[in-house]
Amino acid sequence: VVQPLAIDDPATPEPADHWLHPCECLPDAWDGAPASPDVKEVIPPGSGNRFIPPPLELVSGQFVCNMQFLLEVKFETQDEAMEHKVCESRCRDNPQCGFFWHGTQHEATTCRLYSDCTALVREFGISGVLVALPRQTMCQIAN
Repeated sequence: VVQPLAIDDPATPEPADHWLHPCECLPDAWDGAPASPDVKEVIPPGSGNRFIPPPLELVSGQFVCNMQFLLEVKFETQDEAMEHKVCESRCRDNPQCGFFWHGTQHEATTCRLYSDCTALVREFGISGVLVALPRQTMCQIAN
């Protein structure tokens, strides 16, 4: 006789009441498969696995978002440095900004802000990093 596989949610008192799909939010008390051990490390303590994730690097090199979503282009000047953190801050300060690109454009340090990014576009003469800036509360999935 083969016993059925019973899966339990350790966050609830009821036995055998849960199965965790790899794309579901990871409960606080979950330990083990299908979540890899490093997954819990990204969940801020005390958040209940509901948090706004840090910026996420999408791609580096000659790739940017579609021009139709371009909000702003800012070049470094003698008076204003355009470092990565400055570009990120400009994006955070603009409620429409969901993505930013920081890098060099024809040897000039540049920051571009985008409202959306539905496709990657290769642009010659540039080199940088495209970053997503999450603004909504999310959860870490099991992976």
